[in-house]
Amino acid sequence: MGLGLLLLATDASAQIACGDVLGPGGSFVADADIGPCVELPALRIVGPVKVDFAGHAVSCNADTAVGIEITGKGAKVSNGSVSGCHTGVEISGDGKHKLEEMMAELNQALGFEVNSAGNKLTHNTAFQNGFGGGPGDGFIVRGAKNTLTENWGVDNTDEGFEVDGTKVKMTGNVAVNNTGEGVRIDAGSGKYKKNLLSSNITGFRVGGTGCAFTSNVTIAHGTFEGFFITAGDGKYSKNVAVGNADAGMDFTGGGDDNKVTKTFAAGNVNFGFEVEGQGNSLKSNVAIGNGDTDLVDLNGNCTDNTWSKNLFSTASPICIE
Repeated sequence: MGLGLLLLATDASAQIACGDVLGPGGSFVADADIGPCVELPALRIVGPVKVDFAGHAVSCNADTAVGIEITGKGAKVSNGSVSGCHTGVEISGDGKHKLEEMMAELNQALGFEVNSAGNKLTHNTAFQNGFGGGPGDGFIVRGAKNTLTENWGVDNTDEGFEVDGTKVKMTGNVAVNNTGEGVRIDAGSGKYKKNLLSSNITGFRVGGTGCAFTSNVTIAHGTFEGFFITAGDGKYSKNVAVGNADAGMDFTGGGDDNKVTKTFAAGNVNFGFEVEGQGNSLKSNVAIGNGDTDLVDLNGNCTDNTWSKNLFSTASPICIE
């Protein structure tokens, strides 16, 4: 088992072994696959450091292991994959790490676990994690102020992305065919823009207050809603919810004081917009061709919520405009 620190010149390559600790300091380029490993973790990366896996894989043959543990501060890790572990990549320490072009696939529980703050994850893929019974999230983000850009969560046995940290930014990510929600949000003040969610059990499940959603698409969720919203003070603008098995957007109990503008809901099996919460404002939205009713206010009046300048075919109650 290799436990020494390997300090290499930039762009040099080395035989990295199971159990090695890379950093702090230096630059590393893998020249071969690593594992299957029984060490816990299989590989530890301590920032600041740069590690390029150059297309090589890290694997575990003990499903209790973390594949790659990133700690310290400011590590840059790229261009590899990790499989067969309990958790593919665990990001902790003091944060501000950068993770790019990494794949976590066929891990027992989690693809990527982000426990620290201020990290940037770009162009990473979590695929078919949760084979050992769970929890099965592609990405779980517990730290605050993390940024996820153009990552993919596909075919995981629970959520594609789970957000438990505040002030997270997600832009251009894709969640497809996950058994749970595409994106589950349990913390507030996040910003979600231009994400695509399709064929999950639900698209967005929003339990965090004060979040902003702009130009997201939720399509063809096979059991429930495109957006299932139980939290308040959110802003929803220019989103699309099409072909979902229940409602396009559902503001249920606790889904209060949200603002919804210029959002399109069409071809959903039941409703376009379904509102049970109060103090919501829905203005200049379009809801057409939904199977039951385009716009529904379950309070039975047009005083608990504000409806104005919406385009639709059917509404209940009829005072909705």
